[in-house]
Amino acid sequence: MEKTILFDIGNVLLFFDFHRALTRLGIPDPNKDQELMEKFYTLRDQVEMGGIAPAIFIEKLAELLDFKGTATELVDAYSDIFMPNDAMWKIVRETKGKCRRILFSNTSAIHIDYIFERYPEFSLFDDAVFSFKVGGSKPAPPMYVDAVERLNVDPANTFYIDDVLENIAEGERHGFTTHHYQPSTHAELESELAEFLAK
Repeated sequence: MEKTILFDIGNVLLFFDFHRALTRLGIPDPNKDQELMEKFYTLRDQVEMGGIAPAIFIEKLAELLDFKGTATELVDAYSDIFMPNDAMWKIVRETKGKCRRILFSNTSAIHIDYIFERYPEFSLFDDAVFSFKVGGSKPAPPMYVDAVERLNVDPANTFYIDDVLENIAEGERHGFTTHHYQPSTHAELESELAEFLAK
């Protein structure tokens, strides 16, 4: 059966600095207003799980932060947090034609629209499982089940890369071969992936 690689996005394909967004949104020190941050993260979780539409999220976020700019400016401030991990994109390019490559990420339609426009390399992927479409986020089971049932991913022939241990543990429970990604040990990923693809 065809082999599959599941790629997380945040801190795997793209590094991100969420503090940068908070600063641009007028929250330079999140520790100073815990109540505001709780409301902010609640909104973020809702949009990432498809609970509210992006337009409603932007409206509620502007209200929460008393943001005076335009909706476009708010989206830019919220989304301009990413930087490509070049070493990981090398893997994406080198595995073309060798296996199926699937994006597997907790994210929102806002961020997906932004990064797909900014980084055309995302067109290299064959398919995707996103939390906002599934209605649940990692490490809860729905995304893993969606990959298996909707995309016909065979767990025994799947290599899953993520930077969060809880997500990796859930992947293992579903029978995936996994790698807990850290940039400092990227060479280990390359070795494990080569072994997986050679089987």
